[in-house]
Amino acid sequence: MQSKDAIRAIKERLNIVDVVRRYVELKRNGPRWMAPCPFHQETKPSFSVNEDQGLFYCFGCHASGDVFDFYGRINGLDFKETLEQLAAEAGIALERGPADPKRQGEERRRRSVRQQMLRMYELAA
Repeated sequence: MQSKDAIRAIKERLNIVDVVRRYVELKRNGPRWMAPCPFHQETKPSFSVNEDQGLFYCFGCHASGDVFDFYGRINGLDFKETLEQLAAEAGIALERGPADPKRQGEERRRRSVRQQMLRMYELAA
């Protein structure tokens, strides 16, 4: 499946509230879901998720976006990695281009560095 079609299919299959719930405890507040923001130090519910529109917004740090933006940001992934992981979760097969070994090695190295930084951040917190 091509990227644009895959993105649309993922958004249809994955509910943003279900994805966000894995990381923060959401509470219903009218038509929206609220929680303390997972992206900055916050104790009050400034993080809002609109299930109908499939979007989130933080009134504190102004982070916003859709399920791809949230998942990529919370896990420290670039868009390609986010797309691949959410597609696998939604059971959607992506079209693959020809593999470039040099690029794959660079991506693997970058991912390893990113994972190390996330581990250091978690240990520091």
